[in-house]
Amino acid sequence: MTLEQIKKYETPAHKIRAFLAEELAIPPETINLTARLRQDLKLDGTEAAELLELFSLVFDIDISGFRINDYFSEGTMISPLLSGFLWVFGNGRPLKTLRVSDLVHAFDKGKLG
Repeated sequence: MTLEQIKKYETPAHKIRAFLAEELAIPPETINLTARLRQDLKLDGTEAAELLELFSLVFDIDISGFRINDYFSEGTMISPLLSGFLWVFGNGRPLKTLRVSDLVHAFDKGKLG
């Protein structure tokens, strides 16, 4: 599926689900609005940053105010167990949750963050 085909979907939710399915190589029916990008779709680190940058370009969404490090671990993907260990023994700041519905809301506003 091309990005032009994705843009032809009627609703923002369908467009974003198709986009995520295409980029993550998973069936669109497995993606619902409550799906969490880090926990459910297994996005973190560089992969999350690249996907959100592409989301911004494809749908013309301003992400300049989005603080990615509040939502995703830095660098490469780390396991949830290691993430929990780093939280307990690290800075003690839990990561926020970003859901598919937040991307739909960003689509409607033209801005994420």
